[in-house]
Amino acid sequence: RSMSEGGTPANHQLSTQPEGSCRFYLERKRRYCRFRPGSGQAYCAEHASISGVDLGRIRIPCPLNPKHTCYEDKLQSHLKKCQDRKSELPVYHSTGINAGDSDGEEVPEPKCTIPRVTCEEVEEVIEKVTKLYDEHIQSLVSEVLLHPCMEDELNQFSNGFHATRHRKQQASIIAHLDKRSLLDDNTCYLELGAGKGQLSHWIHEAVKHYTSINFVLVDRGHVRYKHEGPHQWDPAGSRFDRLRIDIEHLNLCAVPCIARAGRRVVGFGKHLCGAATDLALRCLTNTLPTKEKIYKQASQECNSHKKAKLEEPVTAGDNSVKIAGHCEGIAIALCCHHQCTWRAYTGKKFFKSSSLSARDFQLISSLSSWGTCTWKSAQYQARKTTKAAGVEKEACEDQCSVGREAKSKMLMDEHKPVMDQPGLLEDDGGHSVSHADVNTIQDNLLHVPVVNNRGKLELTEEEREAIGRKCKHLIDYGRVLFLRDHGYDADLKEFISQTLTPENVLLSASTKTDNRCSTVKS
Repeated sequence: RSMSEGGTPANHQLSTQPEGSCRFYLERKRRYCRFRPGSGQAYCAEHASISGVDLGRIRIPCPLNPKHTCYEDKLQSHLKKCQDRKSELPVYHSTGINAGDSDGEEVPEPKCTIPRVTCEEVEEVIEKVTKLYDEHIQSLVSEVLLHPCMEDELNQFSNGFHATRHRKQQASIIAHLDKRSLLDDNTCYLELGAGKGQLSHWIHEAVKHYTSINFVLVDRGHVRYKHEGPHQWDPAGSRFDRLRIDIEHLNLCAVPCIARAGRRVVGFGKHLCGAATDLALRCLTNTLPTKEKIYKQASQECNSHKKAKLEEPVTAGDNSVKIAGHCEGIAIALCCHHQCTWRAYTGKKFFKSSSLSARDFQLISSLSSWGTCTWKSAQYQARKTTKAAGVEKEACEDQCSVGREAKSKMLMDEHKPVMDQPGLLEDDGGHSVSHADVNTIQDNLLHVPVVNNRGKLELTEEEREAIGRKCKHLIDYGRVLFLRDHGYDADLKEFISQTLTPENVLLSASTKTDNRCSTVKS
């Protein structure tokens, strides 16, 4: 560091030194250190050693992180509270338990994407996708629902357009859970990829009159302004637990608040991106016991422990035992199919039976990004749908266009996936948009009437979008079959209008057969 005597910078571009603070100037932060020095000292303990000041005690680099120091005679005490110490893994952490495998396929590295293959291969895969889509799916039924627990919230005019569109999506997801009889007592609600936990908060509003419910929120990152905070202060309310862990390593049977309660589990998530959806499905189906296993275990436990008194029992026939609950139902709003991976994908059985390889899957995943290429901002879509005569053209053009920006970025970066690009803003459910000049992008798009793959493949904007959505639905159909193989009644539905979000498909499933309402051709 370039320092003059007394710890001041040589270039004399000084900030004001706070009274009673350390005299060491931090050039990178362009300010003085704010730690307080000891009595009669000019520097704090950290910077005294850097500046060569003798404090009568030796400071050494921390063994866990040499970027900071500690007193040599207090090393053991420091190691117990150092922020860089490695914490022990929780009991429910099982490395790679939900990761999946390649299933004997050779997975191309790097990922097979549109600019890395020939035009002929793209056309061949598109033909396969179209044929399989017409054979198995054909179309999805739109079922936009509204749960009464959110009626008052949706009527709050103080909520802006952005908040209202999220509330409508949450209300529809909750209503779909209710339609499958999944909003009931004796239930553990598990939100995967919870973020702030808004969806759990509103589900709690729908089931708060029940007495035997709890919530478990899972997210691998640290989140501020969590919505479960107010509920944790209510001693008579439902219990909320948050697990900071990657779904790939989550063993639900070992989660204390799930195993201890022994309640049925309902898993859900709003816009669980790409491979995270597959990790969640495998987590729910593979790390929790099935009903058959529970009934068998219940019979064995009751035969050997007829007089045992167990809290929070699970009823199995005429016997009651306390064991980890099974997964009763699932509801996940899907998105970001271009982030899917073959190793994690749960629908490999369907793809392989359809003569699609891991390479084909990667290309279909890349093509799925076309599904949102024409989608504009929610406000623009709403105005376009309800636009009356006389609305000025400029009023519509002022809206930021998520789809246009994504399309322009893909054109300029040779179809590079949107989520891989720097300088992005987060949109609805983890989608991303850039800070690019909207006017410049729109001007450029006027001169790009078709999309060319190395000058050969020519598709209109609408054709690209249709192909992209078919790719998305085909990937999702493999997930539906995976759940059906595990004994669930599963289907895909458009749970919200496409004017609010381009990722408007909900994967829902339940073990109940009396609520079968499949809209996907078997």
